[in-house]
Amino acid sequence: DSLIKSLRRILLRKDASVEIQRVILSFANSTLTKQNIELKQWKALEAKLLTLSKNKVAAGSLNLFNYLVWTKAHTSNIKFAEAWKSIR
Repeated sequence: DSLIKSLRRILLRKDASVEIQRVILSFANSTLTKQNIELKQWKALEAKLLTLSKNKVAAGSLNLFNYLVWTKAHTSNIKFAEAWKSIR
């Protein structure tokens, strides 16, 4: 319970540092009950993350887990490691 309360409090902040997490949680919430997520949904998420990654404040959160690589793996139908190598 305290983790959920803490996460909600963090995401109520209006600064760019939590925007990527907000987009990821929104995506997760909208696809939670679906067995198969459509490619267009992955591509839309990838486009949002690519735009956000250009903002240095927001891009800092990609240091913990690179959601952009994760979406690229899904949109390109490749393994995470291959997607990781492709951005280097």
